Amino acid sequence: MVPKLSDKKEAVYKFLNFVLTPEAQAVIVEKMHGFPGIQLSSMPSNIQEQFKGVSDGFRSFNIGDLSKDLNKRWQSEVAAQ
Repeated sequence: MVPKLSDKKEAVYKFLNFVLTPEAQAVIVEKMHGFPGIQLSSMPSNIQEQFKGVSDGFRSFNIGDLSKDLNKRWQSEVAAQ
C-alpha cells in the first residue's frame, strides 16, 4: 500500500519491486520460513522443489454475497478487538 499523498512514492515502489524479486522471496522462504508471494516457476529450482505439491488439491470457491457479511462480521468482532 502506498499513501496517495506520499512524497516517497518512488522509494516505496522501488522497495516493493525488490520484495517481489526471486532473490528477496528466497530470503522470505529461507530465513523467515514464509511462502513465496510470487509464482513458484519464478523461484530457484531448490525452492520450487520444497513447495512441490503444496497447492495440489487446493480449491477456492465463491460464496457470493455471504462473503460481504462474513468480512463485515470479522471486521467488527475480530479485527476491532
